[in-house]
Amino acid sequence: MAAPYHKTAGQSHSFFPVFITSQFLPPGSESATTSPAYSPSVGQEPWPQAHVTSSNVGLPVMGSIPIPSPRISHSSTSGSFLLGVTKEEQEAQRRNPLVDLMESESLYAEQLGLIVRRAAGAWSRKDFPPAKLDSMFRSVEAVYRANRGFGQKLREIGPNPSSPNVLGDLLMRWIDDLEPAYHRYAANFLSGFDSYPPVVGNTLLPGILDKISSSSRPTPPLTEWTLDALFILPYTRLRYYRKLYTRLLRSTKEGKSDHKLLVVANERLEKLVREVEARLELDVGDHEEENPTCSSAGNVKTEERDKERLSRSSSASDGSIESHGNRIEGHSSSGSVVTSITQSPQRLPAIQSPVGASSAPLFAITSPLSDLELRIDPEKTIDLFTMKLKKCKLQMNPPLLPFSRTLRSSHDATLYFTPSATGQQVVHKRAHIFILSDLFIIAEWMEAADKASKMQQIAREQPERVGRGGPMPEMWLSYPPLAGKHLMVAEGHQANILTVMIMRKETFAIHTESEIAKDQIMRDLIECIDFASSGRLLQLAGSKKRFELFLTGVISQSIT
Repeated sequence: MAAPYHKTAGQSHSFFPVFITSQFLPPGSESATTSPAYSPSVGQEPWPQAHVTSSNVGLPVMGSIPIPSPRISHSSTSGSFLLGVTKEEQEAQRRNPLVDLMESESLYAEQLGLIVRRAAGAWSRKDFPPAKLDSMFRSVEAVYRANRGFGQKLREIGPNPSSPNVLGDLLMRWIDDLEPAYHRYAANFLSGFDSYPPVVGNTLLPGILDKISSSSRPTPPLTEWTLDALFILPYTRLRYYRKLYTRLLRSTKEGKSDHKLLVVANERLEKLVREVEARLELDVGDHEEENPTCSSAGNVKTEERDKERLSRSSSASDGSIESHGNRIEGHSSSGSVVTSITQSPQRLPAIQSPVGASSAPLFAITSPLSDLELRIDPEKTIDLFTMKLKKCKLQMNPPLLPFSRTLRSSHDATLYFTPSATGQQVVHKRAHIFILSDLFIIAEWMEAADKASKMQQIAREQPERVGRGGPMPEMWLSYPPLAGKHLMVAEGHQANILTVMIMRKETFAIHTESEIAKDQIMRDLIECIDFASSGRLLQLAGSKKRFELFLTGVISQSIT
């Protein structure tokens, strides 16, 4: 979810209304039309080649998409070339620019959503897209999130803003907010996906693209959407913003604070455009890794590594990992909940996972939930609020539990935590989190030496377990399990980070392997919070006392 646009203190920017009335609308044309110039279209503005000069302008081709030859003007005030004015652009100049921005932004967000929610659906967690394609999907998703927030604020302001300052502030803040997502897009951009073997071999994609083309008609000369045509949309939108902010710059007087801000804004947009243009000729087929994983058949080795890890993890409920706009939810908390850790803050924060390049959570459908009682050892469990050792015993489905507890998902992650008790940051480099129906569990993968030592201990103290060949300890329980009722979840400052607050007192920053993994963790935590906070559990428990017991200690019964 894109970060909210809060009004900031300081100087306001009131240039935009002046720009609308005196610069963009021709005399006698004050009313706005309802037909915007949809900038995210292929036909609206010609696409330049990277490093175009006046002597080499031809008709380049990117994948299967013809790119019209650019018409170059050297009169740009920002130091970059401008394209010749087309008929569509002349019509756009006669429109109210704010209405045009709002309506084209809405269409653009809709088209990005088609990529994130539908085109990416041609692959699944059993058939992951190759790394380069996966990077493009994630980059476009980051852009989608940023633009969705921007579009929402534009709709709140409306076509006739009551205060020019609000619109000016929003437009200047937008440059700050778009830059990270679009820089990521520029850094990962590649073309040639339409002829890329893993794409050509995907049997689901053609039907999905046909449905996309039917529901959102491409702008001529395109007759149907392809992956390359969809992936180029953020680039065409960047050029739209560059035009918009160039005109804003021309409408302000040199020397004023607004003029200086717009100069910087135009420079940043120009840099982003150039970053993409430098990669327009890069073909995905020429930029594979030394040992690429290109198709479901090529994923065999990765899946074998997955199965090796999955054999050690608990079962997870089936569910979609489709990215979506997550709510930031919070619930009031009461009662006492505890948790803890053993990892040294000096250790590097990199996520250690043997599961290839994919960011999907670890799913296993063969192990019962009760196996977690054997796989997770509580010996080093620490109280979250005192940071002292706390003895506890895991019991996943105790006899008195009025419902069947299940596992929503589990994930490798890196956790950062600065406890109030010590004020010193703790880093869980090898963390593995479990999200159950109503509980959140934080564990840590054992080092090889610890695992071997534990097995020897069990062989001495519980030889019957060794004889049965059941699961052995492989993780430390970092903290006693956390009841969903006492949690609040929010997105972090980066695409792959979220934060979890416990009883409004302690906060974990969870760094995931990918934005997709973060999305699923947030979704499952929100569902966990909703379930644990609902009246349904109280009704099942039969009494408030038993309800509190289930939430705070039934699977983590203290022995002290």
